[in-house]
This record gives sequence, structure tokens and C-alpha cells, in this order.
Amino acid sequence: MIEFIILIIMVVLIALLVGLLFTSIEVFLINTALMVIIIGIGITDIKKKKMFSFYMGSAFVTALLFIFKDSRAFKFIFDFFYDILIIEIVQALLLIFLIAQLLRLIYDIIIRLAEKYKKGLAKNRQTKRFKNNL
Repeated sequence: MIEFIILIIMVVLIALLVGLLFTSIEVFLINTALMVIIIGIGITDIKKKKMFSFYMGSAFVTALLFIFKDSRAFKFIFDFFYDILIIEIVQALLLIFLIAQLLRLIYDIIIRLAEKYKKGLAKNRQTKRFKNNL
């Protein structure tokens, strides 16, 4: 099911990029290459790494970024994308991908810290039991 939705999105995006072909070949080539790479990596992340929830969370954060893109905090990011000829659709895909990876990294760090904390508690309990038995 998800493959069908992604296929529809990809067809629409390619249709929009073909419209850009008449404006500039550089814009078309840069954005097409980025879009194919990001969608390819995104599909494998969703299927193999079970990152659908991270991509949904990052889509929400990206929507917020686009709402506040004229604010001082985020204006430099979107100006940079504009300077390197990346259109808004590909900007959104890129931001969704990067934020999803960042969310996954934060999640993994929190899980590892929680496991270390649990192991530390278990060790402390064992040493207290050993000391109490002496």
C-alpha cells in the first residue's frame, strides 16, 4: 500500500520537475537527482528499518518549518536552498529525510541510555544483596 502512495507522489513530483525543464536544465537535473536519491533511501528506511513513525514525525516538523520559513531563525536555511537551486518540493523531501534520521538517532541514544541505566540499577542491587549477605 505504501509503495502505491509513494509511486503516486513520485509521479506528481516528476510532472512538476518536467515543468521546470523549460526554465533551466540545471534546476531540473539537480532536483531530479536529489529527489530520486531521497525517495530511494526513504523507501528502504520505511520498509527495512521500520522508520515510518519517524518519517511521519519529521513531516510534521517540516510542515512547521515551512510555516515559519520567513522567520529569522529559519530564513538562512531556505535562502541557502534557494541559492543552490533546490525547489520547495525537494527542500521538503530533504528536510523530512534529515529530520527523520535525526529523530531516529535521538531515539537510539535514549534507548541505549535507558538500557545502561537499567543495567546500572541491576548491578547496584546485586552488590547490595552481596554486602547484606556478608
